Amino acid sequence: MKLRKVTVVLLLLALCLSLASCGSNDGLSIACVGYVKGEADSVQNEKNGEERYILPAEFVRSFAVYTASEKGALSLETGAQVLYSYDKIYMKTLVESASGEPQAFLSKMNEVATLAGTSLRFGSMTGLRDSEEELFEYMGKGCAFTESTGTLEDLKKAAELFLENGILCRLLSAYEWEIGSKFVSRSAPLLQPKSKWYLENCRLYLSGQAIRGTKNAFIALAAVEEGGRISFAVVAEQSGEDDPTNFAAVDAGNLCGSVFGIDYGFSFSSTELSGGEANTTNNRMEMTALLEALRQLKEPCAIDLYSDSKYVIDSLQKGWARGWRARGWKKADKSPALNPDLWAPLLAESEKHEITYHWLKGHAGHPENERCDRMAVEQSKKYGGRQA
Repeated sequence: MKLRKVTVVLLLLALCLSLASCGSNDGLSIACVGYVKGEADSVQNEKNGEERYILPAEFVRSFAVYTASEKGALSLETGAQVLYSYDKIYMKTLVESASGEPQAFLSKMNEVATLAGTSLRFGSMTGLRDSEEELFEYMGKGCAFTESTGTLEDLKKAAELFLENGILCRLLSAYEWEIGSKFVSRSAPLLQPKSKWYLENCRLYLSGQAIRGTKNAFIALAAVEEGGRISFAVVAEQSGEDDPTNFAAVDAGNLCGSVFGIDYGFSFSSTELSGGEANTTNNRMEMTALLEALRQLKEPCAIDLYSDSKYVIDSLQKGWARGWRARGWKKADKSPALNPDLWAPLLAESEKHEITYHWLKGHAGHPENERCDRMAVEQSKKYGGRQA
């Protein structure tokens, strides 16, 4: 039996969930451009391609990797650490191997961008103020962070460069990478085999939060191959009540197909629920969030569960909660297991489905996690909790 695909995103403090199902995304993109590489007459749906954006951090880091690798000074391991788990140690290695000094490397990024015929302007190497300041401090330098900016037309040109670069071609054509002894994933629905929007012929995907004027946006960049031809799509979504992450993937995938004259038929809609309780704990609200999410499903589903709660992820993924239940809600050391009133129904609900668990770091720029955080804060205000 084929299971319906569902994505659940949770955050602590208040109940908050997002369920993906079938729907429509007509007209959501505020800007887009799609075309087939080398075919000038293939450009479709070009809209607002020249407007400038503050660029997603993933794109900024990708261009840093591109700049270093073009100088022949970058290993695949360093590139993976920078893109998949952002590690200041490896970013320092990248900078020093390519130019020695962070300011010199930043200048090199801008030089490469100009030579490529783009109007990209980089004010940082990481795309995030906190990460940039931490890196400069780690390297013993003073930081003068400014935002990096560019247009969708610029991103389109950069995508072609990335696809021709041996290291970036490998890193951006995957959604997860083995670093050390574990796999680290990034948000790339078109590349994830279990995603309902998976495209086996997707050759590149990156995305992230952006700013257009004074408004938040979300940008996705994709490349797809059909019959030896490669199409590119860059889309910008309005970032509001809806889920821009998957909307962007849907629009980018459909646009890549449409320039080939192919209808991939991707669609998306979302449901959001939130709530709270007085006199509770973070762990109990994480559990409540998942329990209420699972109760929305009326049939067995294949679920991708994303949470920043190691308590929930480890207890379910590693079988701890099942062990507590088998021992009459006792831990291995015979002490009482906490929250059995929630674990019992949560185990019963979770066992109806096939769940793949993903832990993600909280407050690290993940769009859906940040959306959940905002909803959680609003709920917590009703109970005298966190205000910001």
